[in-house]
Parts: sequence; C-alpha cells; structure tokens
Amino acid sequence: MRFSKRLMTFVLAFSLFVLPMTASAASLGSMRFHSGGEHDRVVFDLSDAADYELDTSADGRTVTLVLKGVRAKSGLAKPSFHGSRVQSVSWSEKGSEVYVTVKLAAGCKVKAGALSKPARIFLDAVPASAAASTSAKTGTTGKPSAGTSSNPSVAAAKQAAK
Repeated sequence: MRFSKRLMTFVLAFSLFVLPMTASAASLGSMRFHSGGEHDRVVFDLSDAADYELDTSADGRTVTLVLKGVRAKSGLAKPSFHGSRVQSVSWSEKGSEVYVTVKLAAGCKVKAGALSKPARIFLDAVPASAAASTSAKTGTTGKPSAGTSSNPSVAAAKQAAK
C-alpha cells in the first residue's frame, strides 16, 4: 500500500513539474531560403519565441546561430541552401539547443533579427560594404564579435555573469 502511494506521488510530481518543462521548449519546424538582389535570407520557423546567440568565426566566413531552449522538429530535413552570399547551411542538435552553421562567401557579413507573430528568426547575408553603411547609420557594429549575442536578453545575462 505504501509503495503504491509513493509511486502515485512520484507520477503526480513528474507530470506536474517535469512534463511541462519539456513540453514548453520551442521547436524548429522548418528553414527557408531566399536569394535576392540585396541579400540572401535564411528564415527559421519556430513554434514559440526563443533566445539566440550569433557567433562569428575569426575570418568572418562562418557564422553559428545557437537557438536556446529549442528542439528540432522530428524529421527536419538537412538544408541544401546556397546563393551568391550563402555557400551552405547545416544544423545539429545538442540537448535543448540547435546549432545552425552558415558558411558565407568572401566579403559578406550577417545581420540577425527576430519576428514574433509567427515566431521566426532570420539571418541576412549582405556584402560587407552594405553592413558597414547600415552600422554607420545605426551606430552599431556591422560584424558581431565571436561569442557576442545578438539577443539583448542573452547579452544582458552574459554581462551579469561576468
């Protein structure tokens, strides 16, 4: 009798606390690509808004988008995107994070952004000269530093941790 009561308590606690945490993770449902005259755009369709970080390699040719608290939808295809500015896109999953690696053509930079309805994150690959002119207008740097987050809440959390 005591064993069944403990088992019922465990099952109830598990269903109240553990299952909602796993169910609340956003999922990456699909990726889309467009190559236009001004930029190449990669769009990531999410089930819910998610934090992200954007890391750039030292040579600026490889950009890694880290989607925090996101799981890839089962059966999500490996992309075969390429354009005049984006050479390739690949992804992998580790725990509750999805890592998207974008290889850029020489002389290109990436700008990231997020939309809320529906939840999407996008990366625009632009010529470095276009990124520099945009940053001159906005007062920001056109190239994210390695390890620098493009999401203000993630950047604030990193700063607080220092």
